[in-house]
Amino acid sequence: MNGELDQLSRLVLYVKDIMRSGKVVDFKLEEYEKLSFIPKKKFLFSKVEECNDAQSWYKLLEKREIKDIHLVSFFEEDNIKFAGFSNSTEQGIVTEYANGKTTLWVAKWKFDEEIKGWTSYYKEFKWRGGSQYTYEECRRDFERTLLDIEELARLLGFDNFAKIFKEAYDILTSKGDSSIPEWARDDMPNLTEERLRLFLAASEADVFGAMGSWNDSPEGVAYEKGLQENYEKLSHDLYVSTRKAVMNAVNG
Repeated sequence: MNGELDQLSRLVLYVKDIMRSGKVVDFKLEEYEKLSFIPKKKFLFSKVEECNDAQSWYKLLEKREIKDIHLVSFFEEDNIKFAGFSNSTEQGIVTEYANGKTTLWVAKWKFDEEIKGWTSYYKEFKWRGGSQYTYEECRRDFERTLLDIEELARLLGFDNFAKIFKEAYDILTSKGDSSIPEWARDDMPNLTEERLRLFLAASEADVFGAMGSWNDSPEGVAYEKGLQENYEKLSHDLYVSTRKAVMNAVNG
C-alpha cells in the first residue's frame, strides 16, 4: 500500500481508538515521517496554531467535540497511472463535530533533503460534499476481481503478480497459509479479524506505481497480446476494490 493511504488509515484508526478508550497514546511514525496539521482559520486574519504531532491534533479535535472521523478516497480512473506517486490521489480525513460542522483534512507530502524524510502537511477545509464511507458489496467484488486479475497475470506471463493476487485472495478469504501477523494485530488492535483481513489484502494487492509495478510492463504485454481492454478493466476494478476495502476496514 502506498505511504499516503497507509498514513491516512493509521491516523483515522488512532483517533477512533482514543475516542473509544479515552486514552491518548503516542502515534507510531516511521523514521522517515513527520506530521504537521494546519487548522482552518475561523476568520480571515485570525492566527492558527499548527499541531506538529498526532497527539496535539487529537486534543484540538477533542476541544471541538469531535463526534466521528472517516477515511475518504475518491475513485477516479485517471489516478491509476499515478497511484504510486505522492500528492496524486484525491483522499483525506473527514471529521464530524457535535455542532454539526464537518471538515476535510487533505495531506500534501514534501520531501526534506536535509533529513532524507517526508513531512505530511494536513490542511483543513470546509467539507460540503457527501460521501460513502463503507460499501456493502466490497468483499464479494474484491474476491472476484482478485481471481480474475490473477488469471490475467498468468496469461500475460507475470507469475510474480499472479502470486501477489493469490496471496491477497488467501488473506481475504482465510485460505491457505494466511494467518494474520502479530505486528498487524499490534498496530490495529481494535479491528475485527474480518476488517483486518480486508486491510491486509488491500495492502498486498496494491501493485500500482511506476517502474516495475503493474502499471509498467504488464500493460505493454497486454497490448501486444490483444488483452488491453481486459487489462484496463481489471486494473480499474482492482484499484477501486482496494480503496473500498481500506475504507470498509477503517470506517466500518
